[in-house]
Amino acid sequence: EAILSKDVGMMAIASNLVLNESLDFKRFWQDSTFIETAQKNLSLPKEAEAYIALQRSIDFLKGNEKSGVGTLDYNNPINWAALDGINERTRAIIATSKGNFTLQFYPKLAPGSVENFVRLAKDAYFDNKFVHRVVPNFVIQTGCNRGDGMGSEDFSIRSELAQAYYDDEGYVGMASAGRHTEATQWFVTHSPTPHLDGRYTIFAKVIDGMEVVHQIQQGDKIAKVVIK
Repeated sequence: EAILSKDVGMMAIASNLVLNESLDFKRFWQDSTFIETAQKNLSLPKEAEAYIALQRSIDFLKGNEKSGVGTLDYNNPINWAALDGINERTRAIIATSKGNFTLQFYPKLAPGSVENFVRLAKDAYFDNKFVHRVVPNFVIQTGCNRGDGMGSEDFSIRSELAQAYYDDEGYVGMASAGRHTEATQWFVTHSPTPHLDGRYTIFAKVIDGMEVVHQIQQGDKIAKVVIK
């Protein structure tokens, strides 16, 4: 029922449960047709995370060692003209319910991600969004239009996996469900997180207010993002 619910959050959670071998779903579901039907009704790239979760459950039930998802195509190329005037001196002031923190951008390392973030910020997209995920000593994450981490929009940008490393606290990265699925969700690291290297785009760093980041809890809000 959850997989057929058309609610991407429910679908993803249920799909991940299918992968729990102790529940032995393979014994009962030797036919994955209903999951494939649910997957075909999803819209890409907006619902990529649920799409990929369903594919993992299909692969599991069929005994496929390699996922049938492949690499998804991004549909929002870099707007180079919009990058004029954006450089390493450009700042983003993030006003939250716990105080403010400031980002410095890396437009040379991740031009598409920087342009995308600035555009969304200027359109007030991030205003009043919840911090929907907080993992102590790891990350805070926001930018979800549903408020639960399963929301996105009808576009995606390319992954920009330059030679940049999560070797300090305060790096800002794009949340991703897989290569070229980034859109609106972003995170800030609490500490060095080398297991993210080469997997998640780094496009900025906190240069002031890291103490605020450490105080943020799940359910706090991003009141406003101002680009200066």
